[in-house]
Amino acid sequence: MAFFSDSGRPTSGALVRERSWLRRRARRLLGVQLRDEVDSADMAQETQMLALDQMQGLHFPNRNAFRAWLGRVLSNAVVRRGRRLRLPRTALEGGLAGSGTSPSGHLMRTERWQNARARLSDLAPRQRLIIELRIWEELSFAECGQRMGTSTTNARVIFHRAITQLRRDSPTTL
Repeated sequence: MAFFSDSGRPTSGALVRERSWLRRRARRLLGVQLRDEVDSADMAQETQMLALDQMQGLHFPNRNAFRAWLGRVLSNAVVRRGRRLRLPRTALEGGLAGSGTSPSGHLMRTERWQNARARLSDLAPRQRLIIELRIWEELSFAECGQRMGTSTTNARVIFHRAITQLRRDSPTTL
């Protein structure tokens, strides 16, 4: 299936093919604060819809140029979403009851994060890497195995053992 026409116009298949790339990119762009409020899959889908509306008549010499344009569409969508989410919160902080995190909630979240980082530091380097690739970068086992220089099956085994160790060492279940 061709993802670009002979003239360089992207087809709808080009957008579908870039979905996982958009999700990973959205996750990075959202940052820690927005990640709690917005799902990267939602941002990827929103970007695909915006791109579908805007790409009529556009031509791209190659996939990298198309991704660069998609990245700009995604960046703008993330900025708009962040502004929308911040406006009500800012208004509510002026003395009214807010929906923001309470100091005790923030402390609990900070403690959980420190706890998780401590448990992750107890893992073997390959186990830490598979957790990072699988959970934070949202890669498939095949992609994880390729990055780690091992088979898909071995990547699954390493991930399973890492999760098992984290659950065993965790004061609460993951």
